[in-house]
Parts: sequence; C-alpha cells; structure tokens
Amino acid sequence: MNRKARPLVAAFLLLALFGCASTPSEKNSWAVGEWRFRQTFTGPVERPNVLTGKLQIEWGKHRYTGRIYFDALKEWERLDEVWISGTSVHFSRVISQEEFEGHRTETGVKGNWNTSSAKFLAGSWEAERN
Repeated sequence: MNRKARPLVAAFLLLALFGCASTPSEKNSWAVGEWRFRQTFTGPVERPNVLTGKLQIEWGKHRYTGRIYFDALKEWERLDEVWISGTSVHFSRVISQEEFEGHRTETGVKGNWNTSSAKFLAGSWEAERN
C-alpha cells in the first residue's frame, strides 16, 4: 500500500468503527418513545401559564430526532438539536427559539427552558411516559 493511501484507509476504518452506529446506546435508549409533555411559564406570557401536549424522541440514522405537539395548537412541530447523554436530554424548538434541558427522574423527565426571542420567556417542563 502506498503512503498516500494509508491516511484514507485509517479514516475509513475510524468512520466504520465510530460513525456507523445503528442503535442508540442502552444507557440513552430510555428517552426514545412518546411522552406526555407539560410546559410551565414563569416569564411574562400572553397565553396560558401551562401548555400540555406530547413529546416524541426517535433514534434515526446516527442521531436523535424529535417532534412536539401542543394540545392548544393542534399541530406537530419538528425539534432541533436533540441530544441524549446518560440521564440528560436537550432539544430546541426552532419556531419559538426555546432551548430545553432536562434530567431523567424516577417517573419521567424534568427540566428548565428559556428563550432569547423578542420577549424573554422561561419556565420549567416535565414529561411522563404516555
């Protein structure tokens, strides 16, 4: 094998080893599925202080994906930047520029969220298995 081909072969082997996982690790698979969702507002709001709905997290090709449904809005919204790591979860609502961080509990997930849109909003959220 010539010297120029060695880095290419090494890169291919690394990609095959690390980049081709087909399932989430067992420690992160707890988050996959559908959840009953509740979002509470602590900042100034022009809507109800609590929104309820559904949260879905899936394992796709090499990454997590998700979507959220609010009962009041009656439509699904795609989530961005869905990350699961150990007992932590993170996702973003693109439309409203909201960032959600949460941690696994005995009964589900609890966390906080905030936004940097025109009106600063923040609050807490929780989810339980549907």
